[in-house]
Amino acid sequence: TDPEPEYVSINSDNICVLTLQENNGIVLVDLPTASVITSFTAGKVDLSQVDATEEDVIMQTESLAQVPREPDGATWLSADYFAAADEGDLDGGSRGYTIYDKSGNVVFTSGNSLEHLVASIGHYPEARSENKGNE
Repeated sequence: TDPEPEYVSINSDNICVLTLQENNGIVLVDLPTASVITSFTAGKVDLSQVDATEEDVIMQTESLAQVPREPDGATWLSADYFAAADEGDLDGGSRGYTIYDKSGNVVFTSGNSLEHLVASIGHYPEARSENKGNE
């Protein structure tokens, strides 16, 4: 089946992080040996105090449970940690970003913080509330 690669970033150790958005996955590849180091699910996230309904009013009072992160763009923060944008086209969108270590452990997730920040500065796209929120 088609893994549908989405984005690539390479760190100083020549390790590539490859996001598989539609499959909610991430793969790390050692480029010098062309071997897969690891692959893992991006996981799911629970969100509260988000606007998940398009009704021309920004009301961050709803919750979304077990939303696939669906990683899009990614970048290495160091040789050991990378961040991925959580686009989440399915089920209301995951609306943030996540930081992972090379083993695939989540070390930080932004939760609803980007959604609230974007709304606070007047740039929240309310017409996208049901799909992806601030993505």
